[in-house]
Amino acid sequence: MPDVLLTNGAGTHLYGRVDVVAGSINKFVSQTRKLDLLEGVRIDRGEVLSRPFVCEGQWAEAWQQALTPEAPRPRQRMVIVVAPRSFGATTFALRLLAEHTDSTTTLVKLDGDWNAPSQGRLPLEEEHAYQLDLKDPESDRPSADFLDALSTFADHLGDARSYLVLTVAQEL
Repeated sequence: MPDVLLTNGAGTHLYGRVDVVAGSINKFVSQTRKLDLLEGVRIDRGEVLSRPFVCEGQWAEAWQQALTPEAPRPRQRMVIVVAPRSFGATTFALRLLAEHTDSTTTLVKLDGDWNAPSQGRLPLEEEHAYQLDLKDPESDRPSADFLDALSTFADHLGDARSYLVLTVAQEL
């Protein structure tokens, strides 16, 4: 943990090694991140909402299960959607995030460019709604360690007021 010197507006003279100097710190998140985080593309919320979308049958049931009844927000910070390929899971996930997160939340579609899923490669920014497809049987098969790490990651998402929807191909 870096040493933090809070100056409170006073004249400050520093001698030796100082890690952080701040007039005030509203929120300090101490987290070690790797350089190889998954890349993502920002998604325009209006564009997602303008696309045709039909939510019926199993998707309507999944939609209701994902939402908190008393508030139109996702029930959990992380939602996992399992469906056959080309069944509309990505569209479902992006629409859910576009409709049911704050308008100030940045929507991001992540690119799972990895050899195997790793929680350490998932980005974590404040007020972001991420969507990630796991569909490639060669590189996207989730391990037990990855799935275990997701519960801790969900706590971090909550602290950052962010969301993640994983869409997983049924065959995985």
